Amino acid sequence: MKKIEELNQIYRDSEQVDKDLFAEQRSNILLVAGEHYAKGRSKFYDRIKDSRDIAENQKIRITKNHVQKIVKIYRNNIISQAPGVKIVPANMTEIQDQKTAELNDAVRQHLQKKHELDDFVDKIVSDFIDIGEMCAKIFWDANKGEFLGYAQEVDEFGQGVVDEQNQPVASKNPVFSGDIVFERILGFNLLRAKEAKTMKESPYLIYRKMVNVADLKKIVGDDEEKLKLIKPSNDETYLVFDAQKAEYKESKTECMLKEFYYRPCMEYPKGYYYIATEAGILFEGELPLGIFPLIYEGFDELKTSPRHRSIIKQLRPYQAEINREASQQAMNSIVHGDDKILVQSGTKLTNGAMLPGIRQVNFTGMQPQVVQGRTGLQFVESINNNIDEMYKVANVFEDTEEIPAQLDAYSLLFRSIRNKKKFVIYSTKVERFLIKMWELALETCRGYMDESHLIPMIGKKEYVNISEFKHADKRGSRIQVMPMSDDMDSMLGKQLMINHVLQYAGNNLGKEDIGKLMRVSPFANEQEAFEDFTIDYDCATNDILALERGEQPAVNPYGNMEYTVNRLAHRMKQADFKLLDQQIISNFEAYKNQLEAAIVERERAVQALKESRIPTDGFLVTVQLKRTNPETGKQDNIRLPYASVQWLVESLERQGASQEQLEQMNQGAMAEASQMLLQSLQGQQMPAPQLPKAQ
Repeated sequence: MKKIEELNQIYRDSEQVDKDLFAEQRSNILLVAGEHYAKGRSKFYDRIKDSRDIAENQKIRITKNHVQKIVKIYRNNIISQAPGVKIVPANMTEIQDQKTAELNDAVRQHLQKKHELDDFVDKIVSDFIDIGEMCAKIFWDANKGEFLGYAQEVDEFGQGVVDEQNQPVASKNPVFSGDIVFERILGFNLLRAKEAKTMKESPYLIYRKMVNVADLKKIVGDDEEKLKLIKPSNDETYLVFDAQKAEYKESKTECMLKEFYYRPCMEYPKGYYYIATEAGILFEGELPLGIFPLIYEGFDELKTSPRHRSIIKQLRPYQAEINREASQQAMNSIVHGDDKILVQSGTKLTNGAMLPGIRQVNFTGMQPQVVQGRTGLQFVESINNNIDEMYKVANVFEDTEEIPAQLDAYSLLFRSIRNKKKFVIYSTKVERFLIKMWELALETCRGYMDESHLIPMIGKKEYVNISEFKHADKRGSRIQVMPMSDDMDSMLGKQLMINHVLQYAGNNLGKEDIGKLMRVSPFANEQEAFEDFTIDYDCATNDILALERGEQPAVNPYGNMEYTVNRLAHRMKQADFKLLDQQIISNFEAYKNQLEAAIVERERAVQALKESRIPTDGFLVTVQLKRTNPETGKQDNIRLPYASVQWLVESLERQGASQEQLEQMNQGAMAEASQMLLQSLQGQQMPAPQLPKAQ
């Protein structure tokens, strides 16, 4: 482990190796803000307004800030394409990969909205263009999130303190649920090893930042030894660069915090971190979960160096020349701008009559000669040429030009920025940074988030599948983070693709398949509206995932058991099924047998119910049987539905009593057969038919 002296020396070496680059990056921010000159805010321009003559030692400095326009073109060109990512299964045929990707994407969408990451990406892209490097730190902060209460007070032996009623005594230390943090890092605040060839190969990265002394003391707590390390002396000040105001300022209420992050290596197998001030180390230990929390991407590679430079590096000479010529033009206009009157010796000028809109001047002698003032037009052509060349050097025209697209579903489906831009160097780097950001964020969430965090993100219906998210392979074998543009073109392409499938194959699709298509639709993705279409698919998927986790789900008598059996059979036919644990294979077979037995039992019950009911459809037929009509008192023939008579005949034949046998029976046997029939029907919980008395 390293001492504070070693860390301070490492910090000084890392700062010195890129000192010139950091100064350039800071000046880039000033250039974008329009502060091209150090004394641009002086009262010099006010004095010019009141002065008739300009001394030779005074200079006019005019800024025509085309740098800010070019960097805004780059920035808007990338942001307008709505860069984003999509979590997709690593293997589209694996149901576990599909569910894991679905859960991870649900978490991503929740974090995107909760932490307003669209604004975060805007700022990161701004750093990428202005400074030349975009950096971020993604980590879990236990002091963020919802307030849960106060921790229990502990005594000097570390035991919890209770009151007279044996209830825990609350301390003054608040407890929060914790939350993931996306922290923006400016390029000049990220240091690397002086011997590193690339930022990725640097064995460590150092993140320096200014923190409020009072806030840092709260984090340290009651440790008196550590409190001494962050207590600044009375005459100690730090020169801080304020990126928002684009200026330097001195601060006595802040101190510099240095965070050293070592990648996993032979010395630190799980990685290591130091958090220190100039005076000493506050915290140290292995990287939590072994996750390296810093990500980095650069604009233009700087040869022989792992760092990168902004496009402003190429624009500086042109901007300086434009400003010089513009200043010279202004100076020329001030000195020689007014018209001049040349008169010969002896010529006199006097005021004449004043008429409305006319001023008369009288002269005696030779006619005066008027020399018009100079406006500096001789500099205009040179300025315009420099401006045109500046925009060409910036590749503005190539970067703003889009690739001609065919308006069909296949070309617009999941269309990323790189597929839209003709000049894709920088858009590809932004996409790569976003992929790194979400891979790191999801890995951090899997390590720290519990049910209280995940249920609001994925929904209560996915509670049984939380383990699928928690145990996803962090190496990416279960999911892939793919770049995707969320603009209207991509969503339109996706919707057209779905419409194409529904148009030509809709008649052959079940409601479950149609529901799945509606779920992925960018315009009709309302799960509540299509829940009835997808409920069978969700239930079957949850059962299969539970079986593959080694669980044994119970048969749901209200579920679509035929659909679940088909899904199970499809899973059991896949090539990798035989590679599963033998117990899991047995559970699949047992659950499938249970479903099939339940289906048979349900069909038997349905058939018995059908047989126990006397059908009443069909036309009426007259039978040789009379009854007394209660309204007329006469003996009328009975008329019964044809289906009822047919059912009676078929029921008798199933009992082995054909028409010929019935005619050969004597009256006693016939009465006995009728009685048996009535008992059989009563045993099936059927109301006995009321037979009229024979006449």
